[in-house]
Amino acid sequence: MKKLWILLCMIVSLLCVNKQVYAASANPNLTVSTVSAEPGSTVEVPISIANNTGICGAALSVSYDEKLVLTGVSAGEAFSSMAFTKPGDLSANPVKLLWDNVDVDKTNGTIAILTFQVPKEAGTYKVSVSCEADDVIDSDLNSVTLNIANGGIQIAEKSTVIGTGTCGTGVTWSLGQDGALTISGKGNMKNYTYKSEMPWYKYISQIKSVVIKEGITSIGDYAFYGMTGMTKITIPKGITSIGAYAFKNSTALDGVQLPTTLKKLGESAFFGCSGLREIAIPEGLYTIWGYTFKNCTKLEKVTFPSTLIKIDEAAFYGCASLKTLTIPDNVSIIGIYCFKNCTKLNSVQLSANIQQIREAAFYGTALTELTIPDKVTDIGKYAFKNCTALKNVIFSKNLKKIDDSAFYACGGLTVLNLPDSLTEIRDYAFRKCTELKTVNFSAGLKTVGESSFYGCEKLTELKLPEGVTDIKGYAFKGCIGVTTITLPSTLKTMGESAFYGCTGITKIEIPKNVTTVGAYAFSRCSKLSQVTFKGNAPTIGDYAFAKVTAKISYPSGNATWSKDKQQSYGGTLTWSEAK
Repeated sequence: MKKLWILLCMIVSLLCVNKQVYAASANPNLTVSTVSAEPGSTVEVPISIANNTGICGAALSVSYDEKLVLTGVSAGEAFSSMAFTKPGDLSANPVKLLWDNVDVDKTNGTIAILTFQVPKEAGTYKVSVSCEADDVIDSDLNSVTLNIANGGIQIAEKSTVIGTGTCGTGVTWSLGQDGALTISGKGNMKNYTYKSEMPWYKYISQIKSVVIKEGITSIGDYAFYGMTGMTKITIPKGITSIGAYAFKNSTALDGVQLPTTLKKLGESAFFGCSGLREIAIPEGLYTIWGYTFKNCTKLEKVTFPSTLIKIDEAAFYGCASLKTLTIPDNVSIIGIYCFKNCTKLNSVQLSANIQQIREAAFYGTALTELTIPDKVTDIGKYAFKNCTALKNVIFSKNLKKIDDSAFYACGGLTVLNLPDSLTEIRDYAFRKCTELKTVNFSAGLKTVGESSFYGCEKLTELKLPEGVTDIKGYAFKGCIGVTTITLPSTLKTMGESAFYGCTGITKIEIPKNVTTVGAYAFSRCSKLSQVTFKGNAPTIGDYAFAKVTAKISYPSGNATWSKDKQQSYGGTLTWSEAK
């Protein structure tokens, strides 16, 4: 045999003339896989090569345990340029595998697949490869030495079935004594309305793993809800839908591979799966529905598909281990509470197509900087509330409204450059932004909301643009660092306590169009000594100047300033006509 093989190699070498010659820099690695099998089943054992330095011909001898029955041999994707000679007698042991073409092949991967019928007895059954010197050669007829790692087949004791039944039309389940729940058949699993309806509910504490066989096309609602002992789930290709609450509160589940065929991931599907660390959402899925991954507290990495359009309500609420996110280009909506209390989330790259950032979307995250895409016109309520590390925000050029408490307690902000498109700053929008020093207000601003800058103690100057008509109550209360306030001629109303406690201001000019100065508007502005009204006497609320000692002037000859208008309003005021 060896002489015949050497003769063959000589023929090969002649046919390899003018082909690239590869010098072996290291020995190739040949591996016989170790696989698991059910007793009495048929199983495939791959043989693979790595670090292939260039092989022109090979003859391998495969030995296997006498209790195994070899039923088939096929070529793998590697050695594709060489012809594989299929063994004529599969009952031979050892069996010869021969590649005898003339092309040099450097491909890595599977070179052959052996199919065995395995015995019913549990145990480990060896499959091994050997070769003699000169059985594997390169194009120069040099012998190639292989580093061989042999393997085999492992057969576990067949588990005792402790429960069986149906869970859909043409779909069955069985639970082994080892805690393995197997779903088999063809078609959709049944939907349930609560976990107690699951047919395996009485065994729920015993279930440690779930295997869904190919042929199943959907996982039903509440299918595996509350399986606190389940650590592993196998979801096959072909599953197109995972139902609502399917794995909710399966707290021990630490890994899931979603199939590429998946098109729908139901509401709260993985809610409370606190052991889950990573998830890759496959291409073809368009929406992540509400609460899908809520309170997955160990979830560190999420990969989104390019097909994604919407991330719905509270989808990742409370995912306290998430650190970075890149939102795909097709996403237009970040739903309410979507990433609320993702307390380690410090970086988010929003897609240019984002149109809506809804209520509390990033509440309580660790974001340090933020660019809001130009298609966003409204920032929802509480959207970035308590983002205490946020230092820099670049706003959308088309922003029209910053809603209630949107940046409440963002203590890291120091400068706001608000776009000219902005018309409304709603209530509490920037309350307790304690490090805020500068606000460049938008030219289009009309309304400053209630308590919108309440407690921004480091602001030094307020220059409100022409066009502002309304300053709501408490808008700048407690801004103790403000020394200069410029009010626009368009201003009509100042709400209750609008400038309460602004202890740094010394003078204020009230524009002629102002009709209302609310109660406590300038109360406790202890350094305020000069107030000038430019128009008709407005309605002035009680205690508007409480704890203020100031000279107040009004337009000479203006009959609206009758004696009843010249009151103390809680302070010590000296009234006089302007000269």
